[in-house]
Amino acid sequence: MWLIAAMVLTLSCQNQSSGEEKPVVNALTFNIRNNNPNDGINIWDNRKEMAADVFLDYGVDIAGLQEVKKQQLDDLNGLLPGYAYVGVGRVDGKTGGEYCPIYYRMEKISSHPSIFR
Repeated sequence: MWLIAAMVLTLSCQNQSSGEEKPVVNALTFNIRNNNPNDGINIWDNRKEMAADVFLDYGVDIAGLQEVKKQQLDDLNGLLPGYAYVGVGRVDGKTGGEYCPIYYRMEKISSHPSIFR
């Protein structure tokens, strides 16, 4: 049986010096497992919607993913409107090999630039 290792953290902080509350950020680390054609019923085509649902069900604002191949990245981009990512393939610094992309919810991150200060 294929196991998914995902951890969702809810982070909330308050700027102690000014008393200004910062927004809650839902963060996720997610090893989606690479697209291995030998995974039987657990092939990527059978897992991609579930992977996207993790983002949507938990209201993820930012996520670090591991073992992501280009086709998986393309699939997630199509299944996650409103999200963008940064990252490149590790083989050639472009699209070759696995990625460790950081996905972020564009509306949340762009509307709260102070989140990471």
